[in-house]
Amino acid sequence: MRDDEFINGATDLSEDFYSSNSFTDNLLSILEDRTEGHKEQPFFSYLAFTAPHWPLPAPQDAIKKYKGWYDDGPLALRSRRLKSLIANGLVPEGVDPAPIITLGTTPWDEFFDEERQMSSRTMEIYAPMVEIMDANHGRVWEYLESSGEWDNTFLVFVSDHGRSANTFPVVKRCSARRSQSISPVVHP
Repeated sequence: MRDDEFINGATDLSEDFYSSNSFTDNLLSILEDRTEGHKEQPFFSYLAFTAPHWPLPAPQDAIKKYKGWYDDGPLALRSRRLKSLIANGLVPEGVDPAPIITLGTTPWDEFFDEERQMSSRTMEIYAPMVEIMDANHGRVWEYLESSGEWDNTFLVFVSDHGRSANTFPVVKRCSARRSQSISPVVHP
């Protein structure tokens, strides 16, 4: 839907349509089309991306960039990322990485080959979804800076839940039907 118009995803969208780009295009169009008088007034904007979420759609050219990147599992990836952070001077040498918490998760080395393959392919799609979403946040940020509105803007980034909370023992009793607010994923 757009306003009161139904949009058929099978027939009304271009071949290169991607929701994160489209949502950002629409927001920027609205912001750019404001009159000078409106630009002086406070506004509220809510940019709600559907990425990264199931189903995992991403443009094929973006997925290619991550081909094979996750094939050796999360611990190897973590090690590569830490080495890169150290090499770039972002963290000191000898830093101890945060502990890995894998409650209810099968360790990578216990996966069957097919499970590793599926997990790697899933991440090859998930990663560009996050990258594209981040780039679109950047487009909004750049607009606000170039329009002179950045210094008078309160920007909040929120995200969907991440990992299912019911995999953590402290929130096993929670469900979407209960009106409970808990933040259990704080690690000392």
